[in-house]
Amino acid sequence: MADRIRLASGRSAFALMAALAMSSAHGQTLPSDSESKTPAAGSALGPSPGAGSDLEGLSPPGGVLFPTRPGRAGVPPLPAALTRPVEPFRPGAPAGIVVPRRPERPAVPAYGAIDLQAAEADEGPPNGLDLDAAIERLVHANPELRTQHFEIPQAAADIVTASMRANPLIYADATAVPYGEFSPERPGGQTQYDVSITHPFDLSGKRRARTTVAGRAKQVLEAQYADAVRIQIDNLYTAFVDVLAARESLRFSAANVAGLKEVLERTRELRAAGARTAADVGSIRLQSEAAEAAHREAVGALRRARRNLALLLDYPVEQADSLEIRGSLRPHGPPPPPDDQLIATALESRPDVAAYRLGVARAKADVRLAQANRYSDVYVTYTPYVFQNNAPFGTKSATSWSAAITAPLPLYNRNQGSIARAKLNVDQTVSGLDRLQKEVAAQVLDADQEYDLSREAVLEVERDQFPAARDILDGARRLYLEGQQSSPEFLEARRIYNETARLYRDVLVRHRRSMLDLNTALGRRVLP
Repeated sequence: MADRIRLASGRSAFALMAALAMSSAHGQTLPSDSESKTPAAGSALGPSPGAGSDLEGLSPPGGVLFPTRPGRAGVPPLPAALTRPVEPFRPGAPAGIVVPRRPERPAVPAYGAIDLQAAEADEGPPNGLDLDAAIERLVHANPELRTQHFEIPQAAADIVTASMRANPLIYADATAVPYGEFSPERPGGQTQYDVSITHPFDLSGKRRARTTVAGRAKQVLEAQYADAVRIQIDNLYTAFVDVLAARESLRFSAANVAGLKEVLERTRELRAAGARTAADVGSIRLQSEAAEAAHREAVGALRRARRNLALLLDYPVEQADSLEIRGSLRPHGPPPPPDDQLIATALESRPDVAAYRLGVARAKADVRLAQANRYSDVYVTYTPYVFQNNAPFGTKSATSWSAAITAPLPLYNRNQGSIARAKLNVDQTVSGLDRLQKEVAAQVLDADQEYDLSREAVLEVERDQFPAARDILDGARRLYLEGQQSSPEFLEARRIYNETARLYRDVLVRHRRSMLDLNTALGRRVLP
């Protein structure tokens, strides 16, 4: 009897090894602790914080549909404070990101004159695209974000992959099959037929650990996607302000052309009356022609700025020239709070910081997975049917069953290297989080300083320089039209006024950018 059990156990173990060999030969492997699968390399969202090593022990691929918000197919949930204005500086909403490297901003054209009050009052057509509507469209229509958001449903599929159990194996064999027939003159062992089922058992919790790792990885990707949205919103800020600046430049140049035409007509009248010379008329005409050329440049600059904005928002190219926006270079809002509150808000809200914090949790989950992978699965084999053919010997055939357990002994490989690497990855991710938090604090301080400096520049030009330049131009214009001042003196006064007007427009653009840059640095829309 003991010999029979040993024989059956040996055959069952042989059945297990043969089944493993056959499955390997056909390109299929059991999801054992030594198997390592990772999400697709080259993520569109960049390196994932905390992913210092591969996800270990993932089962064969699977997939699920990623649920999205009702009515907004394909757009993952985003922090509300990232895309919509909130009550200023009240920490609590999740969000985050690093200040992105934006493309070079085109210089604001340096020409034109402006009516200060009229420019501030005109924000554009009532049905124009305002900043809130532009951000809403960006989130749902931007081509780059559409590409990047697919990373999240892929991560959800990775969770399904990681949570799958290993498949059992079925094995059938025939042993001691004679060449010909057994007989008393040619004896041999009985021909035996077996059917075996082998099932792996995960006793160390590898499946649970790898599912946790995949879930943490998905959370990191969601934070990275929020970070990608913030970067695109910052690019939108740049494009939106470029359109505002180009529109103001067009207004300046149009006002300059109209003013010079009026002066040219009056100069011609004075020339006819003998109060001005032909040289005076020529000087003013040259200035008027230069202003008209500058006006044409301003029209082209506005078209380019609109096309850049249309590309970000995925509008058809043919609609770019008709894209009207509503906004002001001088929106009114409360000043930001002290620096320490700004830094606290950024550290709480920025998605890049959130991604690194989640990355630390993911790295710790990797440690637990590596520890679970110290022990391989235990394989239990059950052979419910063993048929021994005794017909050649004239006796009754017999049936029986057998059972076996196969377990590797962890004498040498207990995954020591992977465990050590995973622990080092935790330390590395914590170090990266500390570095990022310091960078965020520095970025917030830089953005706040720029806000203060640009605000002071706007107030200084409004309070001192612009009124003085206006008085100089008004006096020179009156004296020139009365024939009491030469054209070079009048043109010099106009040049001083235009340069001051350009300076005012430039500091307005700079201050508007600083407000939006502070939003980017904080990871929240707290300024209009």
